[in-house]
Amino acid sequence: FGWRRRSDGSRRIREVYISIARKNGKSTFIAALLALLFILDGEARAECYCAATKEQQASIVWSECRRMIDNSPHLKPLVKLYRKSMELADESFCKPIGSDSDTQDGYNPHAIVCDEIHAWKKRHRGLWEKLCTAMGSRRQPLMLIITTAGDDSADIWNEQNTYSARVARGEVEDDRHFSFICSIDDGDDPLDPDCWIKSNPNLNVSVKREYLQDLARKANELPTEMLSFRRYHCNQRVECATRAIPDRLWQLGGESLPTLSGRVCHGGVDLGWRDDLASFTLVFPPGQKDGKHFAKSWSFLPQETESRDLQAEPWAGWIADGTLEITPGNTTDTASIMRRIKWARDTYRLRSIALDGSNARQFGSELVAAGFRVYEHPQNHAAFNE
Repeated sequence: FGWRRRSDGSRRIREVYISIARKNGKSTFIAALLALLFILDGEARAECYCAATKEQQASIVWSECRRMIDNSPHLKPLVKLYRKSMELADESFCKPIGSDSDTQDGYNPHAIVCDEIHAWKKRHRGLWEKLCTAMGSRRQPLMLIITTAGDDSADIWNEQNTYSARVARGEVEDDRHFSFICSIDDGDDPLDPDCWIKSNPNLNVSVKREYLQDLARKANELPTEMLSFRRYHCNQRVECATRAIPDRLWQLGGESLPTLSGRVCHGGVDLGWRDDLASFTLVFPPGQKDGKHFAKSWSFLPQETESRDLQAEPWAGWIADGTLEITPGNTTDTASIMRRIKWARDTYRLRSIALDGSNARQFGSELVAAGFRVYEHPQNHAAFNE
């Protein structure tokens, strides 16, 4: 707020990115800034929004701001407080919004708080782009982004975090952008208490060292808890929120397949339902020379799907490389899957097919009639255990 432009005296900073571990007072701090922007920034008919993936999440910062105003003898007389809105006499207002809110059009924001963007997925990009492109007519708009670290699936967070880190390091010159990122370093041991201050600037104030020590002890014993501890309390990017197989292990299976024609294999079928994916997979037991299992898989999706844009990624890429076959109609096309299975019988030594019985009674009977050895394999713990 201290930097101003010489040309017109307006605020230099138009975009703020703050990334800190949990329990360090992000929401309280941003709520105070929101109150300032809403009431004291001198913007006529200011529109201020708290945005998140869900309106309930967006209401966390908004409710904290409302509480501050409600408890202030100086501010409360200026503001009309409602259940989902705060308003001033000059028609300025402040509201929480999410991707599930009733309206998402017609924005003309003076200030936007984007909360926990690590949770914003591809389906939320529409709301993100509407907010980012709606501030052009304001004199000195400000977008405030607050978050903890995300995982590999958090595309919007990855973009913003990477850009903000480059600005902070001086690799990109952007006088409009303010970055404040608190994280342990890549080479740090997340269980080392001496590192925690890097991601927890409010250590021993709003976040207690004993609290982190208890979580660290649990993380030392449970891999999934370690992911959570690194992400939420060390503010460190993780591969996935709940990943059982690390990237380095998964990549060991990425070698090219050998010639498999004529080799023994076993199949598995999951039909899906309506516009859901269906799949057929072959697994080849280890041969005398290679000593490895190999797998080939094909997936099928009805053309008239309602929930997926087949022109967008990753669907378009999978269609192009033949991994995903688009079938006619709006329900699972068992004829296409049957053709693939018969092709596999002609190409390999297909010995058996496991079938998830859900929605597959008729198809199972057709496989048996075609001469395949079929057995039912429910997708539950009891069936997978053996």
